[in-house]
Amino acid sequence: MGERRRRLSSKWSQAAVTVALLLVVAGAYLLTMYLTVDRLTTDSDTSLDERDSIYLWMHLGFITGATVVGFAAGKLLNGLGFAFATLFFASMFGLMVLGHVGSHALACDGGRNDVFRHWTC
Repeated sequence: MGERRRRLSSKWSQAAVTVALLLVVAGAYLLTMYLTVDRLTTDSDTSLDERDSIYLWMHLGFITGATVVGFAAGKLLNGLGFAFATLFFASMFGLMVLGHVGSHALACDGGRNDVFRHWTC
């Protein structure tokens, strides 16, 4: 019989590692979006097609990265790689949707227009 890998024994420690990893991935995404908003405004020298392409690849990269991190964390913590990949994918997707809907509403209702993405209303 094969040797089994040692996994984290406590469910609380597994939950803490999962939440910490989700916060790190979400923080990296939010920081990236915040740092690129000045470079990707509508009045910059970047064309609309280039700007949309940059956003597309940035979001695909983060959603793929979050899914891979979730799969690896699930495999290492308790062997549930696919479940953790699904959790990280859904969490990242939800963050992306809420971030864009929220920043669009903020920008188009007279608030700041450079929090998350520069919108044209």
